[in-house]
Amino acid sequence: MQIIKLISYLSISLMLLSPLLVYAERPFYNIGLNFSHEDNIGHAALETDIFSDNIMSYFSSVNYLYQLNHNSGLLFKGAVQWSDYNQYTKLDNLILDVGVTYRYKPDLHFTAPWYSLNFKISESIYDTSELRDNYAFSSEAVVGKRITDRIMVKMGLAYKDQSARTNKQGLLGNKLYDIDYTKVFLTADYFYKRFIFYSQYTFQKGDVVSNAETPTRKIILASKAIQKDDALGSDNNSDDNSDNNYGSYGYRLDAKTHRLDFGINYALDRVSALDFTIQLIDVRGDGNNNYKNYTANFGYFYRFK
Repeated sequence: MQIIKLISYLSISLMLLSPLLVYAERPFYNIGLNFSHEDNIGHAALETDIFSDNIMSYFSSVNYLYQLNHNSGLLFKGAVQWSDYNQYTKLDNLILDVGVTYRYKPDLHFTAPWYSLNFKISESIYDTSELRDNYAFSSEAVVGKRITDRIMVKMGLAYKDQSARTNKQGLLGNKLYDIDYTKVFLTADYFYKRFIFYSQYTFQKGDVVSNAETPTRKIILASKAIQKDDALGSDNNSDDNSDNNYGSYGYRLDAKTHRLDFGINYALDRVSALDFTIQLIDVRGDGNNNYKNYTANFGYFYRFK
């Protein structure tokens, strides 16, 4: 069923883009895999609810570049990603997305700033967690500039609006994974021979979803939605997906999120690279419901035409 959805989704997307793609340059493709370790996959605030897992992700994309003139162009992209969890297998998921990015550089001088605007729609399909299945729309505006031949900086503003596909309402009458947030970010890259050293700070304001075996009073009072989780908790590995087997509750609340990313990218050759990234997340939720999250990623990327 997931393969049928995948083929249908990409076919429709390419049909909609085809009037422009006939004038586009030859497409290029990206494939890769990524291994991650996340130390708080439930984004839990309570020590007893924190558990970690290893995730293997496989992804691919097709990209079409449509040059409008010497100063601007459009990039059309369709992508697929499958994530496989080692222990909490009900979180296994398939993400499909299609998007377009407009990029404009008014001055072709090497250190002149450039601007981009991106729009993307996506669908997330979970293996057995119907609660998390969703559609989402996101947009992003970025301005970037090379300071020298080795240093580049970017800053941007992004927005995401996600709608859960489930018909089940939570205990407060709202869907748990109806999420929207806004974020701003600042990125700095340093280029040295085959290496790129990069870092990014992100501040996000909006919805976050966390988990607890037994929600406390302050969690209940601060939450916008509370719903029995169908993937996390003490019984997560059972084949019984009925409501009375759920071992955890998910809750959604407003929060301020601070995130730091530090990474190293090493080019193996002109078309492939290795990448290592560390992500540090600190979330300050309403009602003093706070949590931290640490993720380490190691990936391989390959591009071809």
